[in-house]
This record gives sequence, structure tokens and C-alpha cells, in this order.
Amino acid sequence: MSTYEDTLLAARFAALAPQPLTGEWDEVLDRAGAARTARRQLKRSRGLQGRRRRFLVVLAAVALVVAVGTAAAFGIRAFILDRGFIGLPPQGATPSTPESGELVLNSWGRPTSLGTIRAPNFSGPPFHRAWVYADGRLIWDREGTHPFGGSEQTTGFLEQRLTPEGVELLRTEVISTGLFRHDLALISGSGIDWGGINVRNGDRFVEVIWATSYTLGWRNDRARFRDATSEEASALERLSARLTDPASWLPASAWEDLEIRAYVPSRVAVCAQGYDPSIPPENVPPHPEPSEIFALLPGPAKDLLRAKGRRVADDDFCVYEVTAEDARAIAGALDDAGLERDDPEVWQAYTIDAPEPIRKQGWNQGMVSFLTILPHGEVICSHCG
Repeated sequence: MSTYEDTLLAARFAALAPQPLTGEWDEVLDRAGAARTARRQLKRSRGLQGRRRRFLVVLAAVALVVAVGTAAAFGIRAFILDRGFIGLPPQGATPSTPESGELVLNSWGRPTSLGTIRAPNFSGPPFHRAWVYADGRLIWDREGTHPFGGSEQTTGFLEQRLTPEGVELLRTEVISTGLFRHDLALISGSGIDWGGINVRNGDRFVEVIWATSYTLGWRNDRARFRDATSEEASALERLSARLTDPASWLPASAWEDLEIRAYVPSRVAVCAQGYDPSIPPENVPPHPEPSEIFALLPGPAKDLLRAKGRRVADDDFCVYEVTAEDARAIAGALDDAGLERDDPEVWQAYTIDAPEPIRKQGWNQGMVSFLTILPHGEVICSHCG
């Protein structure tokens, strides 16, 4: 998990909670495949009445599949479009294959090409992330219109499939800017709020990150940034827009499957930390050791974690990784014990009262959360950005 996400975990992932994009069920039925673009898949429904009717059709289809016991055969992913799973994937959801993958390209940030979202305490472009793998998978997520509250705040992780040609076209589009000969940190004032791109160039990854003069003030590494030239700023703006909407310019031959489906992880990280949403991020005290929080779990959950969990390397909070099936069993044990869920519309996390030794460290509660492990092994918070 990145340093940026570690910081958000330390403050209850307090920054940015997205809302899903709505989809058209009749458009799903009418899709022509390669001729269809991702923009059409993300259009708003034409009216509340029609949206409700289509939503009920989707729910009925999913319920029927589960009821007759054929979810495993058809895969819940065949029914859940334009929206990833919030929390753990349900029983019968078909995991993405292969389980692991070689990362080729990763992008993140707030491109102004995506428009502006507004909330009581925020106005700006939505946060968008994408990961491209050598096997053709394009996994991404995006913020919605309620970045700091409200239900349905994130698209969740979504997946599309590129051909080998499509993967190479994306990588070449990035490399061809000339910006990725070595790592760069740039200040740019147009088209992008802040963000970054990591791309494989030869046998190594090269990273270019950027900020505006305003967002630069949030960073503690400001000295490494320099002003972008007009050519560099223009290239970043164009590249950022293209990577957030590759379906708008890639040819049909670049897509093995343009249809958007929920990304279903094979493995899930189990994380533990102190919890107190009233503490400002700048005043967060050192977290207790995860083992101190895991020790507070009810016996059945602790036993499952010890029996099924495998240690996650190099992560301060996320100590164990388990299969999605085992994660559901552990979460079920926490539900059975009556532990309180934290924001169930956003993620799968549980709070537990802390004993005196942990309270003395500055934490009134502990938290156990379940986070996605992407194919290249990185632990990702689904609503951090």
C-alpha cells in the first residue's frame, strides 16, 4: 500500500469517498461491443422511473440466479455492470483471472477533463485511478459526486480487457511524450489538479508526478518539483485525459472486451489500526501494533485468521492476506460477535472498543478492515484518493 494511502488509513481514510456512476440497463442489452465507448456506459439514466424499473430488473436477475443456485455457473460478474463491489465480493462472484499479473502502467489523479464534482466541503475534478497489466486487464475506479459523504460514494474497482495491441498502444502513448526518460516532479497550472503516471520503460518503471501551485502546498517534498514548460504541461494535460478515457481514442482492435464489469479480487488484505475520526490528520498519534488490535477480536475470527492468513510483506497496517472466501468467513465471525460496521456503504471495516493500554496511546477504538489486493500484489484502499 502506498505512503499516501497509509496516511489516509491513519486518519480513517478521511479524504475522498466517491460515488458510483449510473448506468443504463437497456444500453447494456443493446451493446454492440467494439463500437460502444465507455462514455456511453457511464451516461446517466434518462429518468427516475426508468432507472428504478431497470434497477429492479437487475436485482430480480441476480436474486433469481442465487435462488436457483447457478451463481457459480454464470458468475455474478455477468450481472453487475458499471459498479464494483463495496466491501467483500459476494459468494459466487467469479474472481478475475489470472490471480497475479505484471503491471505495465499505473495512473492516478484529478484531471479536469472529467469535469467538476461539488460537495459541501469540496469542489474539483473527481479522483480517477487505473492499472494496466501485461495480460490485458485494465482495472480502474473513480470518484462520484459525493466525495466526502453520502451513500454510494465510489464506483468500486472495475475491469475491462485490452488486447496485447491495446496494452502496447497505451504504453506507447505515454512513452511517446518524451517525459518518461527519468522520474520527474512538475508544477502545472492547467488541465490537471494533481496526479501521476508510472510506466514500464524498458526494464524499469519511470514515474512522473505533478501538482498545481495550490496542491503543491500539501506536499512535504516540494523541493523536488520544478515548473513544467508549456510543452510539458500540454503533454500532461492530453495524456491525463486520454488515460482516464481510453475508449474514446483506442481503436476497436485494442479491446478484447470493452464491457465494464466489477473487478473481483482473488485475495484480500486484513488490516488493523487505531481508530478515532475526531482526530485531525495532522495530530494523529502513533498507531498501536496491529497485533494489539487483532488480539481484541472474538475467538472464532482470531482462529480463522491464524489458520487461513498469510503474512503481507512491507505494510504497516495490513498484516494478513486471505482468499476472498476466507475473508467472508472472518467478516461473518465479526458480524456474529456483534462488532459495529463502519460506513458499510463505503467499505468493509469493523470497530472494537480499545482497552486501557491502547487508550493511553491516544486511541479509543481499534479498527479491522478488509482491503483489495490487486494482481501485482499492492494493497489498495477502494475509497482513498
